Amino acid sequence: MDLHMREMEPRTRPRILVVDDDPVTRFVIREALRAEADVIEAGDGREGLRAFFSGRPDLVLLDIMMPEMNGRQVLGRIRELADTPVIMLTARDDSSEVVRNLEEGADEYLTKPFRPPELAARVHALLRRASKAAASHGERIEAASGELVLDLRTQRLWVRGQEVTLAPTELRLLTCLAREVGRPVKTSQILRQVWGPAYAQEFGYVKTYIRRLRQKIEEQPDAPRLVMARRGLGYLLVDRLGADPAADDL
Repeated sequence: MDLHMREMEPRTRPRILVVDDDPVTRFVIREALRAEADVIEAGDGREGLRAFFSGRPDLVLLDIMMPEMNGRQVLGRIRELADTPVIMLTARDDSSEVVRNLEEGADEYLTKPFRPPELAARVHALLRRASKAAASHGERIEAASGELVLDLRTQRLWVRGQEVTLAPTELRLLTCLAREVGRPVKTSQILRQVWGPAYAQEFGYVKTYIRRLRQKIEEQPDAPRLVMARRGLGYLLVDRLGADPAADDL
């Protein structure tokens, strides 16, 4: 059955797109996920983009190093139109590589070679977080003297009267801060709530996504007024503008 015909039927299982030029890696991923998901495969970046737009996957596993069109270029195209969760696959396990992946729009990263159970666990966790965010039924939260309004029921955000679109991880981060508006949230607590207990030591994730969030909601991201940092305490979404002069930019 082709993808077009399957779109006419209710989707009962998550659909995952794997974009990697290594057939062995694609096989390992397919076998690790086949019990819980439908896996679409693409052997290069251009084919991956075509599969993304035709197959509408719930999550993408995307290799960085590919000929012709690399993973970062594919990610950029995806992020122009969609907030689909993306896990980058990389052979480099260093902090600069991780930060670069996150800054360019990835939700997660996984270092090769990886163990299939770890891959499955990360995929499952990211799908679960995305599903919870989409089904969230919460309240309307106002912050920053009314400059920021977050509707958790509809997952919509307004800043200074203008609607702002956030990526799923950015929205989870803002929601985490908004639920404690005016009070610092420890970095360890942010990691647990936004990424999960397995990421308790991934402090670079928080700093990277705070920077991305500020780029979208602050008038001057380098001189933030809405999302502030308190050294030793964490980050906070301000309740009233100008009410937290002691904040530090971490």
